This record gives sequence, C-alpha cells and structure tokens, in this order.
Amino acid sequence: MKRDNSISKLQTQMTVELERYNKRIKFVVFLIIALAIGGAVFYHIVERWSYLDSLYFTVSTLTTVGYGDFTPKTNFGKVFTIANMVIGVGIVLYGLSMIAAHFIEQREEEFIEVLGGTKVKRPAKNILDKFKNFIRFENETIRKTGRNRGK
Repeated sequence: MKRDNSISKLQTQMTVELERYNKRIKFVVFLIIALAIGGAVFYHIVERWSYLDSLYFTVSTLTTVGYGDFTPKTNFGKVFTIANMVIGVGIVLYGLSMIAAHFIEQREEEFIEVLGGTKVKRPAKNILDKFKNFIRFENETIRKTGRNRGK
C-alpha cells in the first residue's frame, strides 16, 4: 500500500516536471524562431540583403558557425550583430543544454526502473560533500561486509 502511494506520488511529480519542461522548451523554441525572424527582417532592412541571405546569416550566427561569407557593413548592423550574438547564442545554448539534460534524466529514470527500488545518491555539490559520501560509502561497506573495501 505504501509502495503504491509513493509510486503515484512519483508519477504525479514526473508529470508535473514534464509539463514544466514542455513549457520551457516551447518558450525557448519561440525565442529562437523570433530571434531568427527578427534578425532576418533587420538585416533585410538595414543591410539590404535578401530575406534568405538574412536568415542564413542570422542562423549561422546563432549557431556559432559563422562562415564569414556575409558580414554587416553598417555600424548599426554591426552593433545589432554583437547584441544578437550575445543574447541569441546564450538562448540557443540554453535550449540545447535543456534538451540534453532532459535526455539524460530520461536515461536515469530508465536505469532506476531497471534497478527497481535501488536508492540513488544525489551528486555531490562540492569537494566536502564528495568526501562525506566517500566516508559514508566506506562505512556502509564495512558494516555490510565486515571488511574494508580496499583491503
């Protein structure tokens, strides 16, 4: 009975987390599309490039590829490009890291299901926590086996 209750709590928590993740992903994708379209319109108006060339330059800038075949010639275009790089690259990298973290978390959940109830330790935040975890692991090993792990 207690196990069923904890499983339902875990499922509810996972559902809430998935909804939050979906909202964040949608927002980041919206921002990336808005940056790409906004950059394309800006470069079309200011630099007099075609929409396709403007979009190509914006996307290559946001993805940090930057082939160098197009460069802004006006001062206003250069200032906009600097701001677009700083803001846009940060948003794109945040979105990619969020997607990668989601896949890693899914993989961890699969491992937890396979292990079936095995207690998973949280990662240490600093060197002191790592040392405490190591000492705790050594003490548990000695208590369970009656001997030191290294000996």
